[in-house]
Amino acid sequence: MEAPNDDILRRAVQGDRVALGTLLGRCDRAARQSLADKIPHRFRTLLTEDDVMQEAYLDAILGIRQFRSTSEGSFVSWLTTVAQRNLLDAVKELEREEQEIDRPRLRRALTDDSYVDLVETIAATSAGPTTVARRSEAAAKLKEAIGQLPEDYARLVIMYDLEQRPVADVAQALHRTPGAVFMLRARAHRKLAALLGPALSYLTSSA
Repeated sequence: MEAPNDDILRRAVQGDRVALGTLLGRCDRAARQSLADKIPHRFRTLLTEDDVMQEAYLDAILGIRQFRSTSEGSFVSWLTTVAQRNLLDAVKELEREEQEIDRPRLRRALTDDSYVDLVETIAATSAGPTTVARRSEAAAKLKEAIGQLPEDYARLVIMYDLEQRPVADVAQALHRTPGAVFMLRARAHRKLAALLGPALSYLTSSA
C-alpha cells in the first residue's frame, strides 16, 4: 500500500532519501509542466527541461530539512518555484553570453585581481555597481569562501569566473550543458554572497 502524502513528506523532511525520491517523483510532472515552452527556441540545444529539473532536485536535496509545510501541494509549489528560478537564471546568463559573443574570453592566471573582480560582480548583483575598497582583504575572504563551497560550485567559479575559461570548456569538465553551468553559477554566487555576509558591504563601496 502506498504511503499517505503527508507521511512521505514528513519522512523526506526528516532525511529519508527514499521518501524524498518518492516525493520528487510525485511532483516531477507538475514542476515540468510549469517549464513548458519557457526555454527560448534558440537555447534549446544548450538547455533542456532535464537540466532545469536536475538542478531543482539538487536544491530539494540540499534544502528539504528547512521545508516547514506539511502539505505536499506546498512542496509542489516550492519545487516549481525553484525550477522556474533556475530556468530564469540560465536564460539570463545565456542571453548575456549571446550579447558578448564577439568578446572572446581570455584565460588568465589566478591573481588577487581576478578575485577582486569576482567580489565586485557578486556585490553588484544586490547593490549595483561597486568597487572593492580593501583589495587584498577581499581576495583573502573570497578565497576562504570558495573553499567552503561544494566541489562543483568551487570548480565552476574558479574555471569560469576566475580563470575566464569558455563556458563550453567548463561544461565539459563538469559534465553539464552550458545552460546548466549558468544555473549552477547563479547558485554559487548566491552561496558566496551568503558566506561573505556583512563583509561584502564592508569590503566594497558604490562605484
